[in-house]
Amino acid sequence: MANQYTLTDAFSAISETQGTLYNVGDSNIELASAADTTPGQGILLPSGARQTFRGTLYARSMDDAATLNVSDFTEGAGGGDMPVLRFCGSVATYDDLPDDAEQGDVYNIEAANPDHGILAGDNVAWNGTAWDRMAGVYTVMTGASASADGAAGLTPQPLQGDEAKFLRGDATWATEADMTGAAAGTAGAHGLVPAPAAGDNVKFLRGDGSWTQEAVMTGATNAADGEKGLVPKPLTGEEGKFLRGDGTFAHEATMTGATSSVAGAGGLVPAPAAGDDTKFLAGDGTYKQEAVYTGATAGAAGVKGLVPAASLGDLLSFLRSDGTWAHEPTLVGATASTAGAAGLVPAPAAGQEAHVLTGAGTWELPYGFRKPSTAYAVGDIVYVNALAPCKKLVCVAAGTTGSGALTLSSTDEGALNTDGTAVWMVDSFADGNNTAQHKNGVYRGADLTAYWDSGHMSTNIQAGVFVGMYVGDYITKTVETAEKTYTDKGGNSKTIAAATYSNVKWLVAGFDVHLHCGATETTAHHVIMLPASTLQRSIGMNPTNDTTGGFKGSDMWTQILPMWATAIQNAFGSSHVLKHYDYLTKSISSTATSKAGGGLVGAANNWENTEVYVSIPNETMIYGGQCFGSSGYDVGTFPRILPLYALKCNHLDDRSWFWLHDVCSASYFCLANSHGDANYGSADGSTAYGGLRPYFLLY
Repeated sequence: MANQYTLTDAFSAISETQGTLYNVGDSNIELASAADTTPGQGILLPSGARQTFRGTLYARSMDDAATLNVSDFTEGAGGGDMPVLRFCGSVATYDDLPDDAEQGDVYNIEAANPDHGILAGDNVAWNGTAWDRMAGVYTVMTGASASADGAAGLTPQPLQGDEAKFLRGDATWATEADMTGAAAGTAGAHGLVPAPAAGDNVKFLRGDGSWTQEAVMTGATNAADGEKGLVPKPLTGEEGKFLRGDGTFAHEATMTGATSSVAGAGGLVPAPAAGDDTKFLAGDGTYKQEAVYTGATAGAAGVKGLVPAASLGDLLSFLRSDGTWAHEPTLVGATASTAGAAGLVPAPAAGQEAHVLTGAGTWELPYGFRKPSTAYAVGDIVYVNALAPCKKLVCVAAGTTGSGALTLSSTDEGALNTDGTAVWMVDSFADGNNTAQHKNGVYRGADLTAYWDSGHMSTNIQAGVFVGMYVGDYITKTVETAEKTYTDKGGNSKTIAAATYSNVKWLVAGFDVHLHCGATETTAHHVIMLPASTLQRSIGMNPTNDTTGGFKGSDMWTQILPMWATAIQNAFGSSHVLKHYDYLTKSISSTATSKAGGGLVGAANNWENTEVYVSIPNETMIYGGQCFGSSGYDVGTFPRILPLYALKCNHLDDRSWFWLHDVCSASYFCLANSHGDANYGSADGSTAYGGLRPYFLLY
């Protein structure tokens, strides 16, 4: 059967060269055979023939019985008259289309033209103003299978009797089976909803596939549970009732109030009457106004009730037990002779957040805390909140504190902080005992450079108050030695170049260690200082390997140490380097047996009271006794260990050795070795690993 086309008017049969058109009344025409048209050309009319169609024209393609050429060539959105299409042939490209085409002329274009949306093989029709691209070729859809996808296309033709069927994915028209209901032990199967029978209009589809009326719920009783179901139908007049668990609609009963002997029963809150708006529901089920409470008196108890209304201005008042609003008076502080009176805590002023309330009624800093505008003496100890609990401030310069809170410039151990005219040091060890005896037993290791530079340290040393100072603390100073040319003990000219020793760490080795010592008594308080490492290296005690003349006759004493005395006085100030007197060995016996043992020969046999500014230690100062010293003459006026060595045996920042002034034998002087052991070396010995470590008394 060929395609059918709806016509607007009846027309007579028209003959043409490629087929015959038949008049089938006033509604249809039909192509007689598959040979009536040429593939892709549609219905052909003789040149000049015209017929008007309404709607969309469909033409069957003869090269494939399963495809259609579809043209939605229309004129006007309302489906107006449209001329018959005439196939006029093919052109190679879109640009080859004629300029004098008539409305309805159709051409096939062999080559694609993207600019006009033309695909290769497309047909176009002249609509009177432009070339209208006709639809392409569409195939009927291909159905999917279990293992292969289908393909898009035209809907396949439904056959007679398929009017109630649905198109399936396999491209067939079929009826979906009804659902299969589930049973207690078997799942159902999906499908069409089964048809409800007459009378099933108020029923519901159950999971077993039947239409069923859900039963109304069964109410519970005191002895049996109810059954779930539809809410029962409320009757007229039950619109204000509630569904009860027994399946009935009922009003909840109003509560029953309690009496003094009988409990009440739960229920709805009773309706308050007009005028009950400010009343409260009492336990007896009535609305009552609670009475204002009655205050107590000296002889009678009060009665509970509502809080009385506060008057204007009572916003800061308190309700008293007598029923009145009143201000509590501020407490009155006690004096030495008068008791205070209870009252409110007085308001602390700004800045008194760390104060405490005293019995006098005032806010004061706790005992021991720093107070503003207060005079303090050297050695006084205070606390401030800005310091860790273990740290304190000790006064190192007497004065009066500032009027406000103290802002610390540093909380580091040993740091100075100026407060008005007073100066404080951060000191975790401060305990009020600033004597030499006490301080010689405590090692700290803090930097005292700022303390020394302030001048307060020397003032306190000279006063014998070693506040803020401990063994192991240090002052950093650069020392410069000048160039020196001299004739050494062997008669040779020798020049020592100028040198700068930058940022030398001078350690506090002890306090008053030479006080009241010496043939000429040392009476000034002082601190003995030692550098933290050996300074001048590659230097011997003598130019030759002998100890003739003892320590006092050595080049170390006569040539090197005077150079260092000048350098240290220049660094610390000559008025702060204390002159003291010591017994220095001045001769030896080259045949005497040395106390060093080991068969060593040669020993010091005399000494001389000598003025000293800068010297080098003896064995006893370092080790607490003689080790390789030749005789008792080597000890002099320092027969005791320095506190620095008593408290901290690793006495150097580097592993260097240094000379000691003890004679060991006729050719050796004693030394403190780099390994920490006592030792001795040739008088002319020198290495880059050790040499001179001078000490002096600072005051």
